[in-house]
Amino acid sequence: MLRAKLEASSLTKHLKEGSPSLAAALGFCSFSSRLSFVLTHWNDIGRPAFDRTIQEGAIKQKYEVEKWVRPHLETMKTVTSQIAFLFIDFSF
Repeated sequence: MLRAKLEASSLTKHLKEGSPSLAAALGFCSFSSRLSFVLTHWNDIGRPAFDRTIQEGAIKQKYEVEKWVRPHLETMKTVTSQIAFLFIDFSF
């Protein structure tokens, strides 16, 4: 029993002093578990919300472009029809 107490106290002392290899291992485990949590959270919640936001923005931008282009297309249609009418020979 005395030997077990001695081993426990020496192990406690060793851990309190800090072992670089142990700290690195614990740090890596902590980092990998945090990274796993963040990636899982991103794939479950973040990515769908991000995709939805991007899609809504694209739809709004498409609507704005269509609204801006509509008068220009009408102008092009009338001008090209007038030009075509001038150059078409109707004397068959």
